[in-house]
This record gives sequence, C-alpha cells and structure tokens, in this order.
Amino acid sequence: MLPIACWTTPSAPHLGHLFVGWVGAGTWTGMRASLPGAHRERRWRPPPARCKPSPMPERVCPWWIGYLLVSPLRKFLQDPGAILGPYVRAGMTVLEPGPGMGFFTLEAARRVGPGGRVIAVDVQPRMLAALRRRAVRAGLAGRIDAREARPDTLDVEDLAGKVDLVLAFAMVHELPDAGRFFAEARAALAPGGKVLVAEPAGHVTPAAFEETMAAAARAGLRRAPGPKVWRSLTAVLEAAEPPPAPGS
Repeated sequence: MLPIACWTTPSAPHLGHLFVGWVGAGTWTGMRASLPGAHRERRWRPPPARCKPSPMPERVCPWWIGYLLVSPLRKFLQDPGAILGPYVRAGMTVLEPGPGMGFFTLEAARRVGPGGRVIAVDVQPRMLAALRRRAVRAGLAGRIDAREARPDTLDVEDLAGKVDLVLAFAMVHELPDAGRFFAEARAALAPGGKVLVAEPAGHVTPAAFEETMAAAARAGLRRAPGPKVWRSLTAVLEAAEPPPAPGS
C-alpha cells in the first residue's frame, strides 16, 4: 500500500458491527455486517508512539490488515481473475504500485506466464515480505519483482517504455501527488500500454475521482470506461496521441 501514514481503524471489540475499510491497493471499503443489537461504530487511534511522521495527507491501514485483504472470501466480491482477465496476457510486463500482500499480484503473475513479469512496488517492507512468501508458496517468485520504494515516487525509471499494464487499485487517493504518479506511469508505458485505475467508492467521492482523472489527463493519459468492480470507481487510461508536429 502506497504510502505509509498514521491510521484510523474500527474498534475491534464491537463484533456486532464489522467494518473493514479498504483504503490501500487491495484493501476494502465499506464491507459491513450489522447484527441485531449492533453498537454504533466507534473508531480508535493508536497511541502516538505507533504513528510515524509522514508527508502523506491521507491515512492508510497498517501492514497487518494485509492478511485480511488476501482472504479467499474477498474473491466473491472482487475476483482478481475476472478483473485482470481482459487486460493481462502471457508475456506482458505488469507494474503494480501498492500491491499489499499480493491479492492481485499472484493472479497477474499466473497470467503473464514464465515469459512475463510483475513488478510490485510498495513502501511497506512487511507487506513486501509477506508478498514474497506467498509468491514462493505459489511457485511464482521467479515472475515477481517486489521492490521497496520511497513514499513520493515509484522509482521505476528502468521500466521506461516497457510496461504493458499499470494496475493502480485503490491507491491513487493515498498519494501526495497524483499528477507525479500518473506522469511516472505514463513514462513507463510501452506502446499500447494501459493504466487500470480503481478507487474505493464511498471513500473516494465521484468529484474526487474526476479530479484524479483530470490529473491523469494533464499527464498525457486519455480516459476510457473501466470494468465493473464491486464498490469501485474505475477507468482505463492510455497514452494520448502526441500533438501533430508543426506544419504537418
């Protein structure tokens, strides 16, 4: 999950009202199960010692939430195969910023096959460590390049012009500078490459999503309709055609 900041999560003792918020790549927003007699949702903030100073304006969930986000039950709502199927093929190079513990990463690695690769970029070392362990167990470690990055950049200059798909799932709203992210994604795209953006509906308002799309447009990305994803606002972005040369 890009990037790290202090967080706010629901109060664990009140099991009558379960709410798991997805605010990072692969995390969930708004899955509620209300039982009879449920208490009003209460929220808690960890003590200051657990919060590390961060330049990020958003609050994101801690690394250990990642274990919930790779639960097999999640596939009933957001099936990685169904979401990635139209966009990922054998031999592709996929860039996934904020992969968490690999809910989408492993499926992408299966689909790119032995001739492709998936570059998973995150700022949380524990997330990446768990992703690597899961990749080894799945026999996919050779296809996944898990990288630790700085909070304000993807650090993927070596991928310029090589990426067929950038998967930005529920992470753009966490970034301090969406424009910089889209500029870096645009630079990484191979000819015909795409950026699949999905943001958590409810956590991200339609107006905020349009601001995100405007930042993408300023970075030279053209918008097309995205897939239907449970409780998500989506779009598929492609490199806009360069302006015609003067006199052409």
